[in-house]
Amino acid sequence: MVTEFLVVLMLADYVSGVAGAFKTKTVSSDIMFWGGVRKITVLFVVGLAALIDDWVQPGAPVFRLAAILYYAGREGLSVIENFGVIGVPWPQAMKDFLLQLSEDKSKNNPAKPEHPDYGQSA
Repeated sequence: MVTEFLVVLMLADYVSGVAGAFKTKTVSSDIMFWGGVRKITVLFVVGLAALIDDWVQPGAPVFRLAAILYYAGREGLSVIENFGVIGVPWPQAMKDFLLQLSEDKSKNNPAKPEHPDYGQSA
């Protein structure tokens, strides 16, 4: 059940990311390709965590659940971020939080520009 939730979030993230790219006119097949590779990598990590669970404690999906919850959180934040780019209005507190996350990302990765205004109307 939790795995299906992660897969749905991954699909929602991919689709909303493509929609946001079309809206901002920044569609790139290279970015879409590597986004797909990242999604496959997430599924690989979840599968690896399930194998570790079987090796460490059969019948107790601790590592798998931890991996799924971690990636579900990341995917969920990304979906919210993409919806903001598309134009879904968010409360100011949510916009401030996303802007803070974006600033933290840009400090850690100076090559990546900051994200647009997260649904603030132009």
